[in-house]
Amino acid sequence: MVEITSIGQLSLHTNIEVYHFNDKNIILYDDHRSILNVLFEAKKIDFFEKTPNLIFFDRHDDACNPCIKLKELLKKWNVKNIKDVPSRDFWSFVEFDLGGLDDDWLLAGMELDLINHAVVIGQKENSNIKDMNFE
Repeated sequence: MVEITSIGQLSLHTNIEVYHFNDKNIILYDDHRSILNVLFEAKKIDFFEKTPNLIFFDRHDDACNPCIKLKELLKKWNVKNIKDVPSRDFWSFVEFDLGGLDDDWLLAGMELDLINHAVVIGQKENSNIKDMNFE
């Protein structure tokens, strides 16, 4: 279980609220790709024991290819580990480098090891995941 001080650190960010209920941590965030900011900050403070799985509700799968590679981003940020990226740089990346349609955050999160597996409930509008080649 994460210490209360670590949980409180996430709540210091705008549009992120953390609640503790029945021995579970519940994190509410703004919308769509802002979950990457939440998961990034959580990773920095070792909030999760391992990379979390994600269940989300959306009409879209938000799985367009963001065309990013972790190795290239770490080089750009001049760090060896995603946890060493300054928050300001990461949040700017999410806001300005990912797609403005909020359609590529899922695969970006997976590439950055912020999301392990994901399940989308309610997806009807596109088929990015179905069209992927899982060889």
